[in-house]
Amino acid sequence: MRVFYWSRIPGKFMTPDGRPFSDLISPDEMPKFHGTIQEWYETLVEVIAQAAGNSGETGWYFPRGTEVSVSPDVSVILQASVLFHPPQEESCVGMVGARAHTGFIIYDDSPKKDLVLVRIGEETVGKVIVTDMYGLN
Repeated sequence: MRVFYWSRIPGKFMTPDGRPFSDLISPDEMPKFHGTIQEWYETLVEVIAQAAGNSGETGWYFPRGTEVSVSPDVSVILQASVLFHPPQEESCVGMVGARAHTGFIIYDDSPKKDLVLVRIGEETVGKVIVTDMYGLN
């Protein structure tokens, strides 16, 4: 299973083992983020795509049938995405992406408030751990 980390704090980039990049390199070498909070929240969609197995080399897409389980708090972050669409069915929160092969369906049934589980069909293929959920450093 692929595991990724994403911080809710804009510009706080995470390593594959869950540490902030700022722990590894000097402040001068740190990548800079100059966007809005909404643009930072869009990076969560990119991390979810990586957890689904997409490298992003040919654009972001999701295998047909991709679903994510999130907490209500993470659901609110995804609903801030410009790609968010209201639900087509009562059992889900909505969808990120325009069509089945370019997006994923969101369910707010994650067992933990900081965990995004990525499923394709019946198989859980990845997870994203959301750090700093409440803005604490």
